[in-house]
Amino acid sequence: MAHEVFICYANQDRKIADEVYAALRSNGITCWMAPQDIMAGEDWDKAIMDAIPVCRIVVMIFSASSNDSPYCISEIRTAFELKKEILPILIDSTLPHGRIALYLGSKQWLYANTPPLQQHLKKLVDEVKRHLSQIKTREEASAREREKAKEVEPEVVAEPEVKKPPVKEKPRKPKVWLWVSIGIIIAVVIIGVVLKFTVFSGEPTTPEDGKETAIATANTSTTTPPASTPTATSPTPTEPKTTPPETTTLPDEYVAIYYLPTTFDKNEISSNEMFTVNLSGNFTCQKDIPYPVDGLVIIPKVIARNKSTGNEVTLITSNNITSDFVPLEQGETVSFMQSLLLQFPEEVETGNYSIYLNAVSVKVSIRGLWVDIEDLLKLEEQYLGMITYNG
Repeated sequence: MAHEVFICYANQDRKIADEVYAALRSNGITCWMAPQDIMAGEDWDKAIMDAIPVCRIVVMIFSASSNDSPYCISEIRTAFELKKEILPILIDSTLPHGRIALYLGSKQWLYANTPPLQQHLKKLVDEVKRHLSQIKTREEASAREREKAKEVEPEVVAEPEVKKPPVKEKPRKPKVWLWVSIGIIIAVVIIGVVLKFTVFSGEPTTPEDGKETAIATANTSTTTPPASTPTATSPTPTEPKTTPPETTTLPDEYVAIYYLPTTFDKNEISSNEMFTVNLSGNFTCQKDIPYPVDGLVIIPKVIARNKSTGNEVTLITSNNITSDFVPLEQGETVSFMQSLLLQFPEEVETGNYSIYLNAVSVKVSIRGLWVDIEDLLKLEEQYLGMITYNG
């Protein structure tokens, strides 16, 4: 049965999942969650995988447990591939990493890691209702377009079937020609036999005489060699010339990434404190792309370099840089705006740090199939700004 929300969670977070389930249902939002909505005797995995395609929104309760849960990763991957709305709720200080970061990196997060939980549940209900309203608006617009297309299509009128009058079969004539033909053949055979015995009667030549005659004829005949005429020399067969395929141009020759000035929500950071950098810029097509690329994901690597000591540290990153639209024609530009949630790891020296952006992994979607291209793509290090870390 169809439902509006599918709740994804790890077993360790069951108590919070129950509260989310109750809050959504009490506000008139239909939900599906295991094990409440799995019937007795029903296959657990099949029930979960059947519930995701018929939902509209997947609410993921994210924590350290769900980040490492193979069940949660499988459920979120399925929702991602089906292009479902994914709404993650962060209930602790864990940032997504590993495989699940690919699916959650571009999503807008709800932060519920500070008590009490009830204040965050109200915001969750409001967000779910807002997403459902947007989905309903899109579905109604799509339905109107389909109806409009049906009205434009001309109605095909079937032509009336015309019955042809039956063809009268002509009466068969006697096969006189067959007997005439047989008579002619018999007459020809008889004439041939008579001629054989009358024209060729006489003393036959012996095999020896015939052999001597053949030899004499061969000796008296002068064989004149034919005049030598120039013969056309057939060309030596050669391999057909094949044009080697063009070397694939590196992706950075197809699309250039231009970053606009970045901003941080905080300039001074304490230990275990998370902060946000706001990225914006443009993807500009420099050369027509011959492939049907319909998505781009850059998994970033953010480096903090201490200005005094020069030591570098990799910051913990939760988000990815994504774009559902990639410019395919030369001169076409697509803008992007992305917020990256960052955190300094433990036991890092204090001081002023310059923040730089690199890429760990770059994937493009070609007809829905994600392909790694980080070995081909050349992205230059991008300076983001300055942060003071107080430890």
